[in-house]
Amino acid sequence: MANRARRTYREEDLWKLTYGDDSGSELDSGSSADEEAELEHELQIFGDESSDEDISIGDSSVALVGITDNVTFTTSATTATATPGPVVATVSPLVSVPVVTPAQQRDAGPSSSFSDGSLYSTHQRTHVPAKRARVEPHQKTPKTTSQESCGKGGKNIKGGKRGKEPAATAAAVGSYLSYDDPDVGNPLPAFTPLPFTPSREPGFHPEVPHLRNRFVSPLDFFQLYFMPGLVDEIVEHTNTYAYIEVAKEDSSKLCYTEADGSWRDTSPNEILRLIGLLIYFGFVNVKGSADWYWSTQTLFHGLWARSFMSRLRFRALMALLHVVDPLNEPAGNKLRKVLGFIDFLKGRFKALYQPRQHVAIDERMVKSRHRSSIRQYIRDKPIKWGIKYWVLADSSNGYVVDFNIYSGRTQGDLSEYGLGYDVVRKLMQDYEGQGYHLFCDNFYSSITLARHLYEGGILYTGTILETRRDFPASLKGGKEWAKKKPRGAMRWERDPPVLALQWIDNKVVSMISTSANANDKVQVTRKTIVDQPQVFRDYNRFMNAVDRSNQILATHSVHRKSMRWWKAVFFDGIDTAVVNSYILFMEYRRKFPGDKRLQRPATYDLRDFMVELVRNIADLPKFGSPPLYINLGRQKAPRGEFEVEHCPIYVDEKRDCVVCRKRDGVRRQVYSMCSAPQCQGKHMHITKEKNCFQVFHTREFHGTQ
Repeated sequence: MANRARRTYREEDLWKLTYGDDSGSELDSGSSADEEAELEHELQIFGDESSDEDISIGDSSVALVGITDNVTFTTSATTATATPGPVVATVSPLVSVPVVTPAQQRDAGPSSSFSDGSLYSTHQRTHVPAKRARVEPHQKTPKTTSQESCGKGGKNIKGGKRGKEPAATAAAVGSYLSYDDPDVGNPLPAFTPLPFTPSREPGFHPEVPHLRNRFVSPLDFFQLYFMPGLVDEIVEHTNTYAYIEVAKEDSSKLCYTEADGSWRDTSPNEILRLIGLLIYFGFVNVKGSADWYWSTQTLFHGLWARSFMSRLRFRALMALLHVVDPLNEPAGNKLRKVLGFIDFLKGRFKALYQPRQHVAIDERMVKSRHRSSIRQYIRDKPIKWGIKYWVLADSSNGYVVDFNIYSGRTQGDLSEYGLGYDVVRKLMQDYEGQGYHLFCDNFYSSITLARHLYEGGILYTGTILETRRDFPASLKGGKEWAKKKPRGAMRWERDPPVLALQWIDNKVVSMISTSANANDKVQVTRKTIVDQPQVFRDYNRFMNAVDRSNQILATHSVHRKSMRWWKAVFFDGIDTAVVNSYILFMEYRRKFPGDKRLQRPATYDLRDFMVELVRNIADLPKFGSPPLYINLGRQKAPRGEFEVEHCPIYVDEKRDCVVCRKRDGVRRQVYSMCSAPQCQGKHMHITKEKNCFQVFHTREFHGTQ
């Protein structure tokens, strides 16, 4: 008799132990009283010594693996063979995995666990001590299906489907699809992707034909967004708000009125110059207060702010600026201060440009530390506090196609699929059925979103979190799978039309796509050259659309510190309009390369565009002397032909002569004085005998040379 007690299981029990009960009943691995009695009877028959003969456990194809301290045994459907080294445990006719001894490296697959002196089933961890004559009773395990766990530490996922137990068992012992396993793509006819058929030709749509002198300057493109109609509305709303504030008792805005207390109406040209001045602040950055741009100190005399408007007028316009009607703001709307303004800009962004096939959605933070319910905090962003935007951008050039401002969650505003799902569907609703390819990060990604977009004619690629409710259960436990795996390893699973992949770089990265094929790969250089799925390269290439736009905006932003949150939105509207204008200008130049008025240097960039735009707005020359400070309050009147500055006059008041008192120390009072302002009303003698007037107006008297 061998040193091991063996127990014979019925075929149906082995089937339940390996694949679970089809009826869904709970599998109790513990021992009942009858089983204990049967076990004692078997021990009396076999005793402590048993033969080393092969034993039969029925016709089942289940394999049991026994590991002792020195030798590994495998028992298949009919035989058990002792081998001193690695052997193969046959789980099914299609799957086989190596089994190693404890002295060798332990790599048991994501759902297996090996320890010294234990016996394990390839499907469920049924523990049988190897060197004891009695089988210990099991702890009662919860009811699970074969798709509810994957790997050590894998979390159970509700809603596992039946009928796929053999496939899950194969995955449980470490068999995953990788680069060399053929991927048939999306075989179902219902999921055939639409070709790229946009509603308009991708690119710039100026709404008017190409005419002479129509689009030749940056101002022409900028006014496609800040149209005269929008500027006229800002003028009207600013004047209305100014009258309301000035009419209030004890108003703090009275310091911005005229000398008589009235408000001087602004004009479209003045508002446009105000916008130009803000753009000028963006590329000529002076830290601190905006008053430095009008400073008369020596080092600040080269600034051109006073060529746009006076400092006091700039402060007045910024204090009383308004972009919506102050008398008709929609109550209860958190964005009521800018609602009409942003709706107008969003409409212009979409009307003037048709994006190319690859687009991306990401969030953007507009810096603001105001106090309101729409302020957000994102720890991992460069701008942590501010107003959050959901932005749809063209991946080819960073053009902002559309955006929405996140004002917080409201009851009944979200669908059953979550915030990320709703953000994507709302931004992409005008581009369904046209074959666009959308890229998103793991905040938005889900299997449900990818499937619904595919059904709507939009391809999807994005990173995804393993904790998503609909993430494939067989790919969970990525950290455990990645242990002892080389960089560049990959596994995948397809549930048409969605392909889910995991690739090991510095860490495990999960990706889903409705357009990629798992067999497409490239090579990338890390410390060595490793394989990388093609879908990961595509993601890195096309996902940076919003980040590229943010980088351009941050370079020369017009943003100014303000206590009003809506002014941050106004500044961002100017920034986005400038960047989009620059992109359209460059697109137009490439479309008409022979137009000499559109030709620019090869190094022409956004900064050059902004400089030219500001000069167009303020009508300034390209070269010239900086404007000088002129105090209009002390400006001297032009001198006439017979006018003199110092002239003696006689007054009714009698005072001491300044010359006699200073030079002789004698008080002599006279009625004559000098009328010049510089002499400050000094009295002095003007007689034939004593001409103190002449003495006073000499350098010797004042001690100057």
